[in-house]
Amino acid sequence: MPIFPKDKKCSGCALEHLGKSFTRPDGDGSCGVYVVAESAGENEAWDGLPLRPYAEAGGMFQRIVTRAGVSRPGLRIYNTVQCRPPGDDLDWRRPYAIPAIRHCAQAHLHPDIRAMQPRVILALGNVPAREFTGLSGKKLGISYIRGYVYPTALGIPCIPTFHPSFLRHGKTSYMGVVIHDLQRAVAYARGEWQPRSRTKRYHEVTSLDGARAVLTEIRAHPDLLLAYDIETYLSAQGEDEDSPLMYAGALTVEDEQNEFAALDEGYLEGQRKVRGSALEGRIKSVQLSLRQDEGWYFPFQDDFIPIIRETLEDTPNSKAGHNAWWFDDKKLAEAEIRPRGKELHDTM
Repeated sequence: MPIFPKDKKCSGCALEHLGKSFTRPDGDGSCGVYVVAESAGENEAWDGLPLRPYAEAGGMFQRIVTRAGVSRPGLRIYNTVQCRPPGDDLDWRRPYAIPAIRHCAQAHLHPDIRAMQPRVILALGNVPAREFTGLSGKKLGISYIRGYVYPTALGIPCIPTFHPSFLRHGKTSYMGVVIHDLQRAVAYARGEWQPRSRTKRYHEVTSLDGARAVLTEIRAHPDLLLAYDIETYLSAQGEDEDSPLMYAGALTVEDEQNEFAALDEGYLEGQRKVRGSALEGRIKSVQLSLRQDEGWYFPFQDDFIPIIRETLEDTPNSKAGHNAWWFDDKKLAEAEIRPRGKELHDTM
């Protein structure tokens, strides 16, 4: 099987001599969705095409496409970086990563997107999500921004979602999320779905009177579903499947590397302070929502805890949380709070 030669436009790229093979886009893009992954893996390097159905990440992507009821040939699929980097590693700390991402996007990816003129881009993973959205900073990784529609410099909206390789590494429960995001992208391309412009109301509860007012509001609407979510001191420091380091495409390579170093040091310092301390694993806050686009933030402090307990245990509302049965409910039980209601749901 051949390893494909580099394109002449690879000249001057940081991976020109380090990266293996060269991949070209796959699919005719007739459904209007342009799927962008990260870089070529071993099987992709041999075939010269992205996300091969018999490869690890490509096989997971094929399962997602099949379960979503989408025709793979109708998608246009490409990588942010067209070759296979050393060790399949595009971590920003590698001296080649940021320059290669920028070069490959400008030389190969963006021209093909302009030629195809898709209606929407589906970005698989942090690398293409950073490239297209330019988002930078803590809590702006895939698990925070996925499923939403963002503008891009190309004038084509982008919907980020998880990379299939993330699902392969013990996160198969997120498959339904990626299926949903792919279906959303297809519906957007067909004109069957548009994000609604909403006014979001998020209230920080700072007084006991305010907390009691929220409890009164929830009691007044016993038939509404009450959603809840907790944040621990560790999760507040960015402990998530995402790295807190974001690729900000508007900066120079040197500025980006400096920004990443500063973000990384702040993240690690926060982790060092929390890990091994009395705060590790403790609940920092509880967030409640009774209606879409409206929520309340309760500090998990002594005076507020009885009201939080009464809200979650004694109101008749059905309750729902994401990964609640495996995480939130266990942490709440440590504080002797056990959510009850007509029905209990875990949205994961």
